[in-house]
Amino acid sequence: MFELPRDSQTEYLFHYTSIDTLINHILPTRQIRLSSFATVNDPKEYKTFILQPWRRDPNKHTETYSFLESEIWPEFKKRLKVMCLVAEPKKSSEELLNYNNRGFVNSPLWHHYADKGEGVCLVFNKANLIKAFKERFPLKSYHSPVAYKAIAAYQQTSLDWAQMDMDAIESIGIEEYVDMHIKNFHKPMFFNKAPEWAYENEYRFIVTSENEFEYLDIKGCLEGIVFGPRANFKNKGRALAIPGRRGFGNPMYKLDFRNCSPKIIYDWKE
Repeated sequence: MFELPRDSQTEYLFHYTSIDTLINHILPTRQIRLSSFATVNDPKEYKTFILQPWRRDPNKHTETYSFLESEIWPEFKKRLKVMCLVAEPKKSSEELLNYNNRGFVNSPLWHHYADKGEGVCLVFNKANLIKAFKERFPLKSYHSPVAYKAIAAYQQTSLDWAQMDMDAIESIGIEEYVDMHIKNFHKPMFFNKAPEWAYENEYRFIVTSENEFEYLDIKGCLEGIVFGPRANFKNKGRALAIPGRRGFGNPMYKLDFRNCSPKIIYDWKE
């Protein structure tokens, strides 16, 4: 049970999404989707990375940046699947009581990812979600908080993770090399965003896979759902009426604001 003001020990992760995604996909399937890295919202990430070709014998160095841009980097984006959640800082007693600084009270995230407040925020038990993730993806999977650090332009091609071992690519093939490179350099490559995104306090899960999407079973992980400040009460009814739900997603609360302060409506009625 997700006890908003009382539970100071349990760590939670949060996921903002639309009401249609909740009702048409997440609640009926009890799964959450990991999507292509190409769909992330930081231009620093979804734009082409500048990669540096490297060989043990410099005389064999014939590859160009355009080759890496057209052949190697697309394979990274194609194979990497990502699930983005929100962590929250350690909660003081005051914050537990008034909800300030909680993961489900982030106005920019409600606006950008949950239909401008008409959607929902899913509340996950962090330990249970990580356990489910590791069991579902025992290999080639990684999870961590995101760091927010700018990288100077002059450093781009000298970074360790930007060096592409062309000898290894020829030896083992692009797909296997990409998976190996992600294993060695996933933290600096895919768990770092520009500082202006720091308000998201993101916690990220990634998997390398040939599939277009991957899915994670969240049956024992979802602790509750918070409907947004502009949510329509009829959508709560739609969620409650999903066949075979059997309490999955409960409890369902409503976030509101009174004089700019967050307030949770536990018994949300029309």
